[in-house]
Amino acid sequence: MESSAGPTSAWSVNTSYDVGNITYSKDEPMYLINKSVLSAQKIPSVDVHDVIFTYVAPVLILMGTIGNIISVVVLQGRFFRRAPSVFILSALSLTDTGVLLCGLMRHWIKALTQNKLNIRNLSQASCPIHFFFTYFLSHLSSWSLALLTVERMSSVRWPFKAK
Repeated sequence: MESSAGPTSAWSVNTSYDVGNITYSKDEPMYLINKSVLSAQKIPSVDVHDVIFTYVAPVLILMGTIGNIISVVVLQGRFFRRAPSVFILSALSLTDTGVLLCGLMRHWIKALTQNKLNIRNLSQASCPIHFFFTYFLSHLSSWSLALLTVERMSSVRWPFKAK
């Protein structure tokens, strides 16, 4: 890559660089200078953060909640009822649903209202309550997975003592 800003010394910073016939400038990230046409073109600004939280978050919330509800219904059926890890898997599904609804829902609402509505700013109590449930549920989900791992390890290590 050649620099279009001239030679750089050890104390100067290169602010633009060439890729093919297009010069990208770090000083003005919204413009490209096309050397073959010699014109500046404005690049539309799209905030990836807003796009993800506006369009991807509701899909994750909906599919995750439906999938976790289906998991709980299937695990509570007659076929799986006697399996030793059913309680832990059901708890894991419920805590994961709580993480989705408590954690991701806040960011989705903020993206939809363009940061005008934040559940943590509704009252003096809403911030610590939401903060507690967000992190409590995510830690509970992790510990449920760790407990499931220990339960599965013990049933493999001692198969005749496990149910």
